[in-house]
Amino acid sequence: MTDRPNLLFLFPDQWRGDWIGCAGSNIPVQTPNIDRLASFGMRFPNARTNSPLCAPARACLATGAAYPAAGVAGGHDDLARDTKTVFQRLRDAGYVVATCGKNDLRKGAYMRGDGGDWLTALGFTQIREHAGKRDAAVMAIENRPDHYVQFLRENRAIDAYLGDIAARDMLRTQERKVSAVAHRLPRTLYTDDFCGRNALGLIEGLPRTKPWCLWVNFPGPHEPFDPPGELLQRYANTRFPEPIAPDPADPSDHQAVRRAYAAMMDGIDQWIGRIINAVATRGELDRTIVVFSSDHGEMLGDHGKWGKAVAQEGSLRIPLVIAGPGFRRGIVSPSFAELADIGATMLDAAGIAIPTSVTARSLLPMLTGRVPETQHRSHQYAALGDWRAVMHEQYKAVRWADGRLALYDLAADPGELEDVAAARPGIAGPLGQWLAQYPGAPSATL
Repeated sequence: MTDRPNLLFLFPDQWRGDWIGCAGSNIPVQTPNIDRLASFGMRFPNARTNSPLCAPARACLATGAAYPAAGVAGGHDDLARDTKTVFQRLRDAGYVVATCGKNDLRKGAYMRGDGGDWLTALGFTQIREHAGKRDAAVMAIENRPDHYVQFLRENRAIDAYLGDIAARDMLRTQERKVSAVAHRLPRTLYTDDFCGRNALGLIEGLPRTKPWCLWVNFPGPHEPFDPPGELLQRYANTRFPEPIAPDPADPSDHQAVRRAYAAMMDGIDQWIGRIINAVATRGELDRTIVVFSSDHGEMLGDHGKWGKAVAQEGSLRIPLVIAGPGFRRGIVSPSFAELADIGATMLDAAGIAIPTSVTARSLLPMLTGRVPETQHRSHQYAALGDWRAVMHEQYKAVRWADGRLALYDLAADPGELEDVAAARPGIAGPLGQWLAQYPGAPSATL
């Protein structure tokens, strides 16, 4: 038994911030387990990623540094194995630190089939890692080691998996359509279900005499939009809002895509319920902090774009729900939370000092009521490649390396349809100066 809290971190890939049932939007996605978690904790609708791409985002989370100081510039770069991370600090303080799924902290090394001790160096003590959806296909074709690929081979399903990926890519290449049909595999072989079962297996083996941290990295709802048929059927007659300013030349069936996206979320939400129940069955839920979030969003056809990596809200906003013993319940905080703040919050909750040099800030004072839920940051940064963005009050400014500056009034124009930089120089100018002086973050890490 320990008086330090356990840390359960539920982390799907590419989940838009506005696509949870409790968000109060008009998006009819079914997430009852996440909604229930929010009722027992605090939700942050203004949470954004530090960088809207898998590997850079997760590096920011692990280090507490903003892009590019976290040391991962692009999608196939590795977090250096000698980096001081939140997970390493938890381990050194006596935590068992487990992870499963697609964590992307060493994506380049993993795809090369090497670096097997990398995650151990970064702080993990129990590891059940596997590749994401398209990367699993690459690993299979190149005959590189991967736990999910091995599982598919053992179940004589690897050919069906590769055929499914190839058919979707061919449709996109030949007809410019985003494929949104049920996966060829049954749900028992689906990647998110594989991840969920691994999470349950890790929970079963966690010690009861030491505190633990479990980071569960679901590969979905990252594209391809390929839910199991039984999940997709749940949305067969559901109508979703259309994209904001879609490309009129895009032949994709936006309703089909959105049904498939919601279906993948529905399946992950079911696993979140099972995982939380497994902790409760151990009798440990009353001393476990539960965090639900994602690395970045998904444009879903907004402004004619798919995926992420852009400075628009569909790409930047992430869901964030935190619940735990002694935390305030049913609170919606308008504060500017950043993805990296999750790591700082976990350290703070574990009684581990947060270096004053990092940009990540603990959310614990708000969660416990020591400060109001509105008191966290005055502004919020995000960046990737050649652009930097800052959010302040209701405005967002974006500056590119070539000097271009855009300004959006998100209160009046949440769809970002009008650039008001020229019309409001008194706001655009100061925010642009902030961005011109922003190289990243302090080089120190957690």
